[in-house]
Amino acid sequence: MYRYRVFGLNIASDFCLTGINEKNDFDQADVEIIQGGVNPDLLKIPEEEKNSTVGYWYFGNDDWVCVRERRNGVFYMKDGKSIHYELFEGYDPHYVKQLILCVSMAIIRVQRGLISIHGSCVEWKGKGFIISGDSGAGKSTFTTELLQHGAGFLTDDICAITFMQDMPYVQPSFPQRKLCEDAVKRFGYDTEKLEKLPDIEKGKYMVDQVESFLETPSELGGIIVIKPGEYEKVSLKEITGAEKLKYVIDNLIKLDVYSHLGKDADMYRASLKVAGKVSIYELKRPINKDTLQQMMDAFNGLQREEMAIG
Repeated sequence: MYRYRVFGLNIASDFCLTGINEKNDFDQADVEIIQGGVNPDLLKIPEEEKNSTVGYWYFGNDDWVCVRERRNGVFYMKDGKSIHYELFEGYDPHYVKQLILCVSMAIIRVQRGLISIHGSCVEWKGKGFIISGDSGAGKSTFTTELLQHGAGFLTDDICAITFMQDMPYVQPSFPQRKLCEDAVKRFGYDTEKLEKLPDIEKGKYMVDQVESFLETPSELGGIIVIKPGEYEKVSLKEITGAEKLKYVIDNLIKLDVYSHLGKDADMYRASLKVAGKVSIYELKRPINKDTLQQMMDAFNGLQREEMAIG
């Protein structure tokens, strides 16, 4: 069995998750990833899924969830403790890795009553900052710019939140992140040396982030939600009051699964704690304009304000 620590959980897996450093400093795994043990009925693919353009389907009841991808396999999560899987003939190991880490593990955290925020997290001046927003908002480009200015890297796509002494922390994932094709070209990466991700991540590449990767959790200092639109210039606004809770919940991963599994109370409780402890900002940027430097200026201005207040 391979042994890893990802999203704050100790994992024992019989499937090799390439690019993740193994950890042998724990006796008991929190999550086991094991081939086999999937109900044969779940391996049957209905006609609507065979002809669908949806990347994967998931369904279940109050104690299990099944993820099924018609070309690669079936993944069965139960009680937040195990992922049983079966792979189809001709499966893509890179796709399977994405389905385990970015889909199945996100559901495992929901089953455990934990929350994860969609975005990347970097550590800047000792605090973690989540860069969130809708697909295409510019998260990966802005994150890359922060990393090139010396930020530490914690996680991409899934920002796993845990609480230590009642304060929210972001758990590290693994030293790789996804980068859209535009950002790859902008920052001068050689696509011939990068892993092109399968079509679950259309037009994206996997970029190693070993040198700046941090292996310890970082206290969450802020959440920045990027909002592209028909604006004249970049602006940064702090979100206050009850609206903060909405911003947290709107950016949670697998939000619909909490209700499905009866975990709404856990989700609201954790989200409320984050909203109460962490500053949240909306970073508006004009679409179809190169505003990366202005976004960095806004972020640096925010840091100066916080240092002055401190």
